[in-house]
Amino acid sequence: MVEIPFCPECGVPLHITTEHTWLPSGAVVQTRQRRFRVSFFECESLDPLFAGIGNLCGEPVQQMVTEAACRETFNYMDELVPGELKELVAGPGAADYLNQAAGVVVQLARVMGYGQIAEFNLRFKLDEGDFVKVHYSEPYSVPLMDGNIAGTTRTLTQRDGEIVHEDLPDGTHLLTYTLSDPIKHKAQRWEPPEIPREGDIELRRCMSCGGPAMLTRYGWDLHRGVITGKHNGRRMAVLGPAMIAPLFEYLEQKEGEIIPELVVEAERRFVRGGFYSSSEVRSESHMRNLFALRGLGNIVELTMGRQGVRMRVHHATLHLMIVGITQGLYELAYGKESKVEWEMSPDDTLDIEVTNWD
Repeated sequence: MVEIPFCPECGVPLHITTEHTWLPSGAVVQTRQRRFRVSFFECESLDPLFAGIGNLCGEPVQQMVTEAACRETFNYMDELVPGELKELVAGPGAADYLNQAAGVVVQLARVMGYGQIAEFNLRFKLDEGDFVKVHYSEPYSVPLMDGNIAGTTRTLTQRDGEIVHEDLPDGTHLLTYTLSDPIKHKAQRWEPPEIPREGDIELRRCMSCGGPAMLTRYGWDLHRGVITGKHNGRRMAVLGPAMIAPLFEYLEQKEGEIIPELVVEAERRFVRGGFYSSSEVRSESHMRNLFALRGLGNIVELTMGRQGVRMRVHHATLHLMIVGITQGLYELAYGKESKVEWEMSPDDTLDIEVTNWD
């Protein structure tokens, strides 16, 4: 098992602070692949969000979420995994190499807050009977975790497969990926937009590892694969907008143009239910820092009062979730019903206006 070192000063895993870079523009990127953006985000809203979308559109969307996550995980991992490793997994001793690679992936998933992979079993003889079975608990999201596992397996084996999920009586989960034919056609990659580096955000840093000092407010339980806010008890995970953004686009292709409104409405209802606290919107500077820590963008304008909210975010990502959270926080703070309008410009500037119904 790979040992995960922690920063002696701030107590954050060094993988988090060395493999990710917080930019003055409000974006967080992977240090070695800077065109790949990530976000440090509350993950407990994800499965209720997917369930809420399904309820609003009249049919479950979890399977579509898993399929989209599998595709985007593969698109991402297929570029990062060295060709030499793919060749080893396709040749003599393939099962041993696959086991070793899976062990590294399991540890990294725990650092990123994805949950605990208790065990994985595989049959890998390069014939039609091959499979991978993964038993996991406390996932950051069930359909996304299924897609992540399947997409990673697809990358390492370079074979298509069937995804079967099973909820076990003890509350854990079993994912079976039954391998089929070698991959013949790869989907067109989602090309991330150019990520701006310039900005005026200055987060206070840990003097030892250089990561944002605000990360000390969170604790890593590597055994469980869980990241929790020490100050609010909320669970976090390192998410890739490069997976979430195409996921919403995929749902829109399947279900129609109503999906953006359903995403916003489902997130609004979740926030209004009390997941967040209205005290979190206590000042523009506080909100700017929270957004920057999460890699959601740079808040350049924010006014909030009983009549509504106006907010502008430069370099925004996960914008539909931001809109729903903003509307939900307003209603939570003032106990009012509201309507919301938003516009996401080609340069990723997000404008939001929430107004009450009075």
